[in-house]
Amino acid sequence: MATYLLTWNPKKWDWETLDDDLNTFRTEGLWVTSWSCGNRKAIFPEDRVFLIKQGPKTPRGIFASGYVTHGPKTARHFTDDSKQAKYIDIEFDVLLDPRTDVLPRERLDSTPFSSVNWSTQSGGIVIAPAVVPELESQWAEHVRLHG
Repeated sequence: MATYLLTWNPKKWDWETLDDDLNTFRTEGLWVTSWSCGNRKAIFPEDRVFLIKQGPKTPRGIFASGYVTHGPKTARHFTDDSKQAKYIDIEFDVLLDPRTDVLPRERLDSTPFSSVNWSTQSGGIVIAPAVVPELESQWAEHVRLHG
């Protein structure tokens, strides 16, 4: 099982259903959706994903985690109808409000996380296996305090 970073930048895509999706998660304890995985072709069911909020507005950081349920498929690009993009199906086991409850980007810039490109413009980058145990630990603590 590999671990990947997916991205959301409110400046590039307006998440119009965010409040509904948060309510679904709070009610059902799970949120199921498709998300862009950049150009990554080798993401498989049961791989782990984290979703990070990017862009100029704070807070920025990780606000969701889940597991892939279906590998990449090609569909219409989320911002440009004339292009195609790759998407994976995900069951998110945590979805926090990215406007208030993120694992702060500042914490991710420190060791051992500094080896990961948290500023990537494209989702689907691999999070190094050596970093994953500490990321899971920090994430679990953040969710315990804010989830």
